[in-house]
Amino acid sequence: MVKRGWGQKELADYLGVARSSVSNYLRGAMQPRPNQYEQFAELLGVSMDEIADLLAYPAAETLSDSQLMLTIQSILLTLQQHVAEIEDRLRDLEDRIP
Repeated sequence: MVKRGWGQKELADYLGVARSSVSNYLRGAMQPRPNQYEQFAELLGVSMDEIADLLAYPAAETLSDSQLMLTIQSILLTLQQHVAEIEDRLRDLEDRIP
């Protein structure tokens, strides 16, 4: 998960859902409730516009295997960039602590 040491249970607690719901979100078996997207944005340190951009990707079942792979890679790259930015912010904050 994005926060250091967070697993599905910690994310579930943060979202106020069962761990099985988080597992279903990650597998694509279930979609989060609309109000949870704001929580995801806050957790990832991104705007709701960025979350909306991620949600604008076509449904997986409408894509060919190669299109799906490119879409997944694009989403992962975006998330990795956000994680790197968050880690940089954390390092900056840690450097400021005496």
